[in-house]
Amino acid sequence: AIQKLRRDPRYQRSSAASNDQSADVAPKSTAAATITSQVCHVASTQTAATLHLEESANILLLLFTLSAIGPCKLPDKTRYSGMINAVQHAASMLKPGGVILFRDYARFDDHQLQLNSVVGAQLCDNFYLQGLDAEDRSENNSATNGTGCYFFDLEEVRELITNAGLEVLQLEYVTRIYKKSGKNGRDCSKNGGAIERRRIWVHGKFCKPSN
Repeated sequence: AIQKLRRDPRYQRSSAASNDQSADVAPKSTAAATITSQVCHVASTQTAATLHLEESANILLLLFTLSAIGPCKLPDKTRYSGMINAVQHAASMLKPGGVILFRDYARFDDHQLQLNSVVGAQLCDNFYLQGLDAEDRSENNSATNGTGCYFFDLEEVRELITNAGLEVLQLEYVTRIYKKSGKNGRDCSKNGGAIERRRIWVHGKFCKPSN
């Protein structure tokens, strides 16, 4: 995806990349650049990308990012360590006074209720792998395939944010109910036959102190 972004003419103009630079090579930063892109493993302890962008952003988006990392304990790691690292990296990239706009899955979202019925999808409490087919659910593949999906409560998010030195400006649940409009049997069979879906997300706005 990042290579597709770098090939876009609008990106190339904004990044002030040199004319002879390959689209498959990360553009060099210049004083005139207004945009840059980096591949970053945000769950790791330290990344070159976050060091390069330290205190460079006024606004940072964390949209369904932490849920994909999840809280499960990995070898030689503590529980929540990946999410803790990700939030700390985000905080380090903010300028003083900068804000993080946050949205992620909330506990008891309809998607979580559906995943509860999928064999092999749950890895630990409130953390699942989505997008698995029957072959992926085998014992050998279940931990490496699919996309992580964790469902938060407000206090978990608050603790992650405040421990990174950020202030909570807004933190709440957002609920939306989507009613099905299908008129035939095939439409009604989707989503377990439910006629509506109740989606719940955690919505937040966090600030890096100016002093």
